[in-house]
Amino acid sequence: MRSPPSHGRQHSRERADVVMEQCGLTEVSRRIIGQLSKGYRQRVGLADALVHEPELIILDEPTIGLDPNQIRSVRQLIKGLGGTHTVLISTHILPEAEMTCHRVVIMYEGKILAADTPENLQRLMSSNSQIIAEIAAPPAELQECWTEMAEVEQFDVSADVWSATSYKLLRGEALNARRWNMLHPTEPPRKSYLESVLEKEQGVFVAVSDYIKLVPDQIAPWVPGGLMTLGTDGFGRSDTRARLRRFFEVDAETIVVATLYALAQRGQIKKQAVHKAIKDLKIDPEKKYPFYL
Repeated sequence: MRSPPSHGRQHSRERADVVMEQCGLTEVSRRIIGQLSKGYRQRVGLADALVHEPELIILDEPTIGLDPNQIRSVRQLIKGLGGTHTVLISTHILPEAEMTCHRVVIMYEGKILAADTPENLQRLMSSNSQIIAEIAAPPAELQECWTEMAEVEQFDVSADVWSATSYKLLRGEALNARRWNMLHPTEPPRKSYLESVLEKEQGVFVAVSDYIKLVPDQIAPWVPGGLMTLGTDGFGRSDTRARLRRFFEVDAETIVVATLYALAQRGQIKKQAVHKAIKDLKIDPEKKYPFYL
């Protein structure tokens, strides 16, 4: 006589209920998946993987495309899973790994460059005398210009390129945290997503936008040390993308100069280096401000 399978119908239902509660899906359990927000759809994918009680869970960019609130909730869920499962995350966003992982492996072209806890890697990086610039800009154009500018290497300047999908959402979430702190003065203060991501970053921050400077300026109050912004302030024009970027001073060459200028303002490099960059990159320092043209 055969014994009933351990994963019978009743067990499956009970397991589904447990996973839905674990992933915060109970309140939307009767809704169609296609009608859920992207954050909830990410949770559904996790629940689908968890229902069979796997020992290993592999996630690729689990928070990509989510808004700040969704990112925070998914990260908390992943950290909770680490107590009962082995969770392997693939991501190019270093703060993501730092906030969710107990151990980080950094790879480049198939080779392991470093493997340790986030804390030890942070100490290792901070022990090196290196100037870091955080730049939000088109990576291809930035890298092309950066490699052409040989004199940058002597300053040991490295650049991380971040993608800001919505400055408005970042500002709104930061204002919400500030409001909560104002209304709960005796409670431990909350940190916004932006503050949590940037609090351990070092160097200068440069934001580049195809819109006016006011767009990235929205998040300036929460950026450590301030924010250098480049944008297309001025009247509309018709031309090639490359010529328009140079005219409005948001091209790769201007990004490099803005980064070096911000570093010079902090006293981390000499101002003569900025002057040399302007000359080598053929930027006209006497050109009128595009806003008035």
